[in-house]
Amino acid sequence: MLRCDGMPPAHRDPKGPSRAWPVLVALGLVALLLVGMIGVDVLVSERVAQRTAEIVENSQRSIELVDDLRAQAHRLADDAADPARVREIVERIAEDARAYDPLANDRGEREEWNRLQRQLEQLQASARGHSSDLVSQVHVIGQSIDRLVTINRTSAHEQAASIRKLHRQALAADATAGAITIVVVTAVALVLLRLLRRERTLTDQHIALLSERNDELDAFAGRAAHDLRGPLNPMRGYADLLLAGGESEAEVRDMARRIRVAVDRMSRVIDDMLDLSRAGRPEAGKSSPAEVAADVLTDLAAELSGAKVEAELTDEKVACTPGVLYQILRNLISNAVKFRARQRPLELSLSATLRGAEIEIRIEDNGVGMDKESAAHAFEPYYRGRTDREVPGHGLGLAIVERATRALGGTCTLTSAPEAGTSITVRLPRAA
Repeated sequence: MLRCDGMPPAHRDPKGPSRAWPVLVALGLVALLLVGMIGVDVLVSERVAQRTAEIVENSQRSIELVDDLRAQAHRLADDAADPARVREIVERIAEDARAYDPLANDRGEREEWNRLQRQLEQLQASARGHSSDLVSQVHVIGQSIDRLVTINRTSAHEQAASIRKLHRQALAADATAGAITIVVVTAVALVLLRLLRRERTLTDQHIALLSERNDELDAFAGRAAHDLRGPLNPMRGYADLLLAGGESEAEVRDMARRIRVAVDRMSRVIDDMLDLSRAGRPEAGKSSPAEVAADVLTDLAAELSGAKVEAELTDEKVACTPGVLYQILRNLISNAVKFRARQRPLELSLSATLRGAEIEIRIEDNGVGMDKESAAHAFEPYYRGRTDREVPGHGLGLAIVERATRALGGTCTLTSAPEAGTSITVRLPRAA
């Protein structure tokens, strides 16, 4: 079956035009993932830097202060006999205590710090009272300071573990985002490859179609030149004879008649070519298949003499002018008349039925029909199907039908078999 909607079925993309939005969405998702990964890395880096600075600063400051408190306790025990030195050391201890107090935030550190403060107060009181137990008190204070150092070290280790955990979480997040990104990029790459293959296939098909069209145009030009040259040859021959002179009046009239026949033949060729050209630019309008078909049958009444014609046509309007529809129906019916069978009367059936948003016009005959190869080329310009007799015309009738139907946004199909007749179905848009 041959289609007349402008492109063979194999050249059509059933999925419609390529759509780029899935690729754009995927690329946007990749960009968001990358931005998210960078954001997470920056946030984690800032938190790690902040926490590391706090740990280092607190640990260093805490150790410095407790070491200074240890030194001041020893000095206080050594210089207990000097009231001025005792006052100086007590002030230094009070200053260190004020600095350390905000830092005592780790688990168990506050209790140990409070205990150390009480021990320092007792040491200060013993120093003012010149007690002999200062050495043992300093020893107890040293043990308390050692416990504070241990608490700070333990806290530092815990903070370091927390930082390592934070790093691991960041790495896990990066790995997850990276895996998702790889999956999305792979999917985008596969989609792009598929689209590129489709585009390459369509391009190859279009190139093949253009090559086929060029071949058809070359063949069309050759056939047109042949059909136009045919009438010119006798015209030139008779004109040369007339110029030579010597012919009788009857011979001159006969030559003039033959020239007139050749001119008429050339005019028909030119008119058919113009009809084919105009068929690609039909005007918009409305027409009734029933009314137009009645006009065509009336105009072709002489050619249809002796034929059995059945018509069942809808009054629904077709979206084209009556002149265009007349041209389509006249060419189809004339084609059935030209290829009628000699051994049986012509039977012609016309129908027009509403099919959704289209009107289906079908013309069936019981003529000579055509073989598979002829049916495949039936709508090509200047193609003449194989037959056992000379058929008038130039092979443009069905080509005009094909071009006009396609230009109107419709389709046409042809089925035929030798000695079984031909059926042509034209689908045209319904008028709004």
